[in-house]
Amino acid sequence: MLFDEQRQSSEELQEKQAAREASLSVLRNILAERREAFDRAEAGASSEKLSRQELQSELSRLREQLQTETATLRDVKIAREERTFATKSASAALAAELAVDSHLQAKTAKTAETADHEAVVATTRTRIAIVQEEHSAELQRREDLAQQLRKAVAEQVAESARVQSLEAEVAAGGDAGDVRSAVGAESSQAGSSSSTNNTNNNINNNNNNNNENNKTTASELRSELAQSEERCHLLQLSWKETEQRSSQAVAKLRGDLDGARIELQRSLREAAEAHGNEVVNLENEVQEERQRASNEVLLEQSCAEQIQRLRESRTQLLADRVVGAPQASGCATTLREELWQVKQEVSAEEMQIMDRRQRLVRAEQRQRDAKVDGDQRAMKVRSMIQDLWESLRAVRADIGD
Repeated sequence: MLFDEQRQSSEELQEKQAAREASLSVLRNILAERREAFDRAEAGASSEKLSRQELQSELSRLREQLQTETATLRDVKIAREERTFATKSASAALAAELAVDSHLQAKTAKTAETADHEAVVATTRTRIAIVQEEHSAELQRREDLAQQLRKAVAEQVAESARVQSLEAEVAAGGDAGDVRSAVGAESSQAGSSSSTNNTNNNINNNNNNNNENNKTTASELRSELAQSEERCHLLQLSWKETEQRSSQAVAKLRGDLDGARIELQRSLREAAEAHGNEVVNLENEVQEERQRASNEVLLEQSCAEQIQRLRESRTQLLADRVVGAPQASGCATTLREELWQVKQEVSAEEMQIMDRRQRLVRAEQRQRDAKVDGDQRAMKVRSMIQDLWESLRAVRADIGD
């Protein structure tokens, strides 16, 4: 009966060892996939210069990279959950979880900073558009003023030519009534005079008034044109300054994005190294368990052989007791002592087996506790990732608006 229990215990140990080997192979496959994903992420993270028009496309590419890195992080989480089934302590899992939490917090902060920079760039673009509209309106106004000035100058030249022609007609002895009628059509100040001298004076006065009015209008137009040119120059300076600030903001945002990408790559590289060290430790523990199981199997075989020898000795003792009763008493005493020693050894072996079973039960309990803790932390990580995606959607909606 004891031998059957020992054999059953040995079979259970072999089954657990096979399960651990299968779990180790799964962990190795997941590690290889994760390394391939990490290499692809590094190959896709090329540093290219961004202009103001290409900023939106760069942000879209970074969001796609974030999705890839989130998938890689999920693979790491799956590998960590698989590893908790074969490890005895949850301290390494807790450290990895804390590292993932800190990495997600840093990523959330970088995303918030990126959203702030995007808001600054959007505000700068709006201001540039407003300045450009004002500049266009000012140019149009300047063109209108120039046209009015040219029109006023043309009218002044035409008026001067007309007055000179009238003066020439009067000097040549023309009809004063015709001259008065022509002057009355041009100005309301022409009176009814009968003499040629009065008509000439009225014409000269009208000409002088028109010249003064035209000069005043021309000076006002020139003043407005100078003010318009000055304002246009100020708007150009403001537009250049705004464009320079926008370029600086874009350069700063580009540097921040490059820094965030480098930091993320470094974190992924450190996580891969830590995971590789944990896999090596796990392989060492599996080797130790295999060695311990082999030693237990050898010990059980030794106990079974000793029990078989005792049974043979007992059978021989019974046969000798039938043949020679006088000699049986001494042999019986010796056999009793040997039997008592064997029972003591068997009891000690049973105690060791019970202790091993208790240790296995405690190890399984620790594995279950580690699994529950890992599931809770996985839910926490999924919640943080969901919050991160919500913030990214909000930023995308703000940019779209």
